Amino acid sequence: FNTPQSVVVDSAGSVYVADRGNNRIQKFSSSGVYLTEFGSEGNGPGEISLPRHISIDGLDAIYIADLGNSRMVKFSAPGGDDPTVPHEFEFSFGGPGLGPGEFTTIATSLVDETGNIFVASHGADRIQKFDSDGQFLLEFGSLGFGAGEFVNPRGMAINTSDELLVGDSGNRIQIFDLSGNFLREQSPILEEEGLNLAAGDIDILPTGELVLANLFTGDIVKTDSAGVVQTTFSSQGTGPSRFQAPQQRDEQRCWADSGEPREEHWWNADPDIQW
Repeated sequence: FNTPQSVVVDSAGSVYVADRGNNRIQKFSSSGVYLTEFGSEGNGPGEISLPRHISIDGLDAIYIADLGNSRMVKFSAPGGDDPTVPHEFEFSFGGPGLGPGEFTTIATSLVDETGNIFVASHGADRIQKFDSDGQFLLEFGSLGFGAGEFVNPRGMAINTSDELLVGDSGNRIQIFDLSGNFLREQSPILEEEGLNLAAGDIDILPTGELVLANLFTGDIVKTDSAGVVQTTFSSQGTGPSRFQAPQQRDEQRCWADSGEPREEHWWNADPDIQW
């Protein structure tokens, strides 16, 4: 790897890594064996430049935040059972700018159960929503610390109530409905714990608990569904179980560390142990 930025796991357990410095997506088995790769440097169909984030939908299609080209790129999963066959380019959307459907510094993306695509942008401090064909639907947010405003939105997740959770550098998590209407925030609970939070990514466990990658401190934070901190683990560093800049977790507990050329896989077979 050369600056791995993002990781997802498909329905078969295969792991995909956004290899930013090499302008490609690499695919591995669940045990870490290399399978294939797709994408190459450029701005044409099927090409990418500095892949920042990847997300996956229910059909195992991969959506790439193509940072260098200010666009989103979709690769569809191939048919058949051969895991070494790479994904196929389907379409891209977006382009540089501040207008509807345009991007400046894409931070993260998310695909909901119906195929709608949410894209968070640092440069515009907003979230944009697109349909499954990449057509612009709506946007919400702007720079600021008020309700519904953002400072570098980084992490997104959807809970079982179909609410969108968004983390930013403002030491808080804001919660919206899927039409972008602000509902509430959880920052007071996090602040009481004394955390300096910049949510690099957010994920929701089947229990409703939250797992946050904290870019400021390099640790991983686990909270209950209301945002009350339960535990933290790891810390900043380069050794085993330490992170320089944890970027994204998938539901299999794989972490991409952009500060080190590696992935870490945390596994806990005993559900009674608080990892």
